[in-house]
Amino acid sequence: CKGKRYNKAELDERHWDHAWFNGFAPVDNPQIALAILVENGGGGSKTAAPIGRALFDYWLVQRPKDPILPPNEEEMLKIKAEKQAEKERKIEAYKLQKALEAGEITEAELAERQAELNGETAEDTEGDSETLTNTTTDTTGTNSPISNHN
Repeated sequence: CKGKRYNKAELDERHWDHAWFNGFAPVDNPQIALAILVENGGGGSKTAAPIGRALFDYWLVQRPKDPILPPNEEEMLKIKAEKQAEKERKIEAYKLQKALEAGEITEAELAERQAELNGETAEDTEGDSETLTNTTTDTTGTNSPISNHN
């Protein structure tokens, strides 16, 4: 509510004020301008301004000495290929899990085929069959339980 006072502790986080910070630097010859918004961040000086400071520090101090460069074309192709291969491995792992649930393959076959997908040998995964049958890698790169409610 515009112009109203409220007790932040009593509000759900989605109702907190947004944190804003706008700035440019250096003053005498601007090279960079920022507009930062942190949704429901509370206050600009506590949330958004430190982000701005870090960006200004990088731009004015670190970048001239040690710039962070974007990947070149060759590196981008490699990154894209790795992402595509990982996507294909995840799809295949999901299909294998579904085949196990449908009784089309055994747990041993699942472990062997998942080891192949991961470039491992059967010896590498010995004793890991429970882990292989109960988890999969999701799109965030973390292991999560496989649900039987798909």
